Amino acid sequence: MFLVNGHADSRGASGHNDRLSQQRAMQVGRYLKSRLPSTVIYWQALGERYASQPLPLTSLVPDKLLANERRVDVVYQSVERIEIPDGEQIFVPTAPIVVAEATQIAQRSASAQPERSRRILCYLKKLSEGATSVNDSYWLVSDLESGEHLAYAGKRFSPEGLRTAGRHLARIRRSARKFLVREFSDAATELEKWNALLRLDNSLFQCVRYILRRTLPFEGSGGELLFPYWIAIKNSVAALQSDPRSLYSCL
Repeated sequence: MFLVNGHADSRGASGHNDRLSQQRAMQVGRYLKSRLPSTVIYWQALGERYASQPLPLTSLVPDKLLANERRVDVVYQSVERIEIPDGEQIFVPTAPIVVAEATQIAQRSASAQPERSRRILCYLKKLSEGATSVNDSYWLVSDLESGEHLAYAGKRFSPEGLRTAGRHLARIRRSARKFLVREFSDAATELEKWNALLRLDNSLFQCVRYILRRTLPFEGSGGELLFPYWIAIKNSVAALQSDPRSLYSCL
């Protein structure tokens, strides 16, 4: 990926300088995208944050000496998605019994809600296999949102921020097996258990839909410059969807 940083000198209001640096970064980013359409490009507007001349002195400095402050830096980085470390094997003693019961409930509901039943049966098939974080983990939309600020440490996007966000998402990942065991233990009827399965499906499905809403309308027009964290999240979830062990591959 390319990281495009727009800068401005310290003359004028900081909000105005932020807008100038944004315009510079976006123009360069869009040019790079037109020449390298398959490359991921992130931009950020840094305004006057890294201007070498302090604000009180700029009026005394010749314009040509400030020209270097009005610049765009382009840095190549090899990070294009958030790496979420795999966890240890997950041991939930009663999970196999719950998953077997849930499979029977989903099969009986297949005619009423065929598409959702298909996805749920796919989840349950993976949950019936060896329990690892790969075939057990999922996130809510709020979980993904909680990692966004970590990618912008000091209000500046960085690959290290993405790695920090990845470690954060690994720590807060949710367990589908634990969710079902907890929900089934509280449920008194088959309908309540079916509703628990629908909630699990809704969590996974809404998560992917939300990611697409944050990214899809902007791709193809230079817009992937706008939301680097969410583009990285989309690439990470796409990798999970291509992994046949992952719950996300059912979507």
